[in-house]
Amino acid sequence: MIELSDFDAITMPKQLLYYEIDMALRARFGRPTDVTAPRVFGRGIAHLTAGGVHNSLRPTDQRPASEDKSSDLRTPIDHQLEELLLRAGPRTHARAGLRLDLVNWGDLFVQHEVSVAEEIARRKVPRAELLPSVVHSDFNDIASAILHRVTVAGISTTEVTETLGGAGLLQLVQSLPTRRVTNALRVSKHLHPRPHQKWKANDFFDVVQLPVPTVYCDVVFTEHQWVRALTRDKEDRLDERFNTKLIFEPEQLVEVLVSANL
Repeated sequence: MIELSDFDAITMPKQLLYYEIDMALRARFGRPTDVTAPRVFGRGIAHLTAGGVHNSLRPTDQRPASEDKSSDLRTPIDHQLEELLLRAGPRTHARAGLRLDLVNWGDLFVQHEVSVAEEIARRKVPRAELLPSVVHSDFNDIASAILHRVTVAGISTTEVTETLGGAGLLQLVQSLPTRRVTNALRVSKHLHPRPHQKWKANDFFDVVQLPVPTVYCDVVFTEHQWVRALTRDKEDRLDERFNTKLIFEPEQLVEVLVSANL
């Protein structure tokens, strides 16, 4: 991956979530007024971890995201330091001062989705209402982040609840671009009966990491199941909404690379 990316990196989903919540709050309440878009694309582990880990020998790359990076020259020692950090495990990072939670998030994610599926089955939620049900569970997941941004913006929780109500809060969640993708991925699994859902720990990484490139990248190469999930709604295809080409076959990737060089 280091050879493929040459240390190009995408910012953490959390940084974009805060930005998207701020934009949604500003659209509804006029606050916060000073929303600054985070830099989605950058270089190295400093950008990947939102400054949590950085190479102190090299200043942060502050160039505009649109600038051509092909002429960026880095010293061999810089490559080696970054690679060592990227290959290190959580305990090594912890010894270096980076706080990392060592909880097995993949297994917890599976348990959470199984519990959501059980609640959907218990309530006998019809297929057409699956998305609102999943969005409701997503609101519970990111409620602390919404409360944090509401507080930072100087908006009272009373104003939020009285202005938006329950339905409005769910609409706010669904208006967040990366959460819209997240919930489309999750719904695709919940469309199937519980015995056939087969949630896997590795799904956690896809559901957490795939939304950012889907919204902010030009081309995304991923599994076929996720491409189907994001293009299933013919009236609201997410590849069209975010102008992102979603592909799942190596041949498609070759075609994209050839077209980019023409």
